[in-house]
Amino acid sequence: EKPAPFDGGWGWLVCLASFWVHGAVFGLINCFGVLYPEIYRLTEDDERASFQTC
Repeated sequence: EKPAPFDGGWGWLVCLASFWVHGAVFGLINCFGVLYPEIYRLTEDDERASFQTC
């Protein structure tokens, strides 16, 4: 008889979820330099443009 996995079988799901979250967060951080000029252009007339895009 095989012993049950220590983590109850959730280890791969946790690994996959962690990979997805890190990819989404760091992907957004790295692409913000591309998105910022367009966001700034759309909010150019507003005095609070820099604050709103942060």
